[in-house]
Amino acid sequence: PIFICGMPRSGTTLCEQILSTHTKISGAGELSELIKFSGLENIIQTDEEKLLKFSKNLEDDNYLQNVRDQYLEYLNKFVKSGELQVTDKLPHNFILIGLIKLILPEAKIIYCKRDPIDNCFSLYSHKFVDISHQYSYNQKMLGEYYKLHKNLMNFWFNVYDDIFVLDNEKLVNNQEMISKELINFCGLKWEKDCLNFHKTKRQVRTASIEQVRQPINKKSIGAWKSYEPYLSKLISTLGYQK
Repeated sequence: PIFICGMPRSGTTLCEQILSTHTKISGAGELSELIKFSGLENIIQTDEEKLLKFSKNLEDDNYLQNVRDQYLEYLNKFVKSGELQVTDKLPHNFILIGLIKLILPEAKIIYCKRDPIDNCFSLYSHKFVDISHQYSYNQKMLGEYYKLHKNLMNFWFNVYDDIFVLDNEKLVNNQEMISKELINFCGLKWEKDCLNFHKTKRQVRTASIEQVRQPINKKSIGAWKSYEPYLSKLISTLGYQK
């Protein structure tokens, strides 16, 4: 598996589109099965009993093997002839990196990073079809959420040294070089068609569908500046300084 994670609107769909253009990679989209198979879908922060049980499960080899087997079996449905790897681009898997490392130590993990205000503005200005991004409609809450995400990622980086950081701005400014680094990280040979990701016909079900149907461009970089007078709470919460 190749896990593509990061804040929503950080470039995860673009990353998957580039990778799935490769003949050896199948793009499965946003999968919630890891959460389901691990038993996390019914756990909330205030349920101490369930959290304690889950923490004990992490020390149980049978539990870890069972989650692994179920997840890999599920991924098989997305594999076509000749493909070696499958992407799971559920952004919030960044929360589960420790679990991923336990059950799938061979998996590749890609963290998509974007300028904080660009990322948050993209979330704030978008109306989502479900309720899973309610934090993004309040500037202060959104800024605090982003900082919590950043703190968690810093923790993972201190624990693991093999997470690939895909910097959105670097990708936009040097598409070929960064794309080659991305493919190399996945252990595959470069294919030039990966530069033409926007021509891929695979179905995309995320809010970024329009962007990934176009060549890489710089339109979204600094887009928030046109609305700066209305973003004071977000800017101050993030601690942005000119």
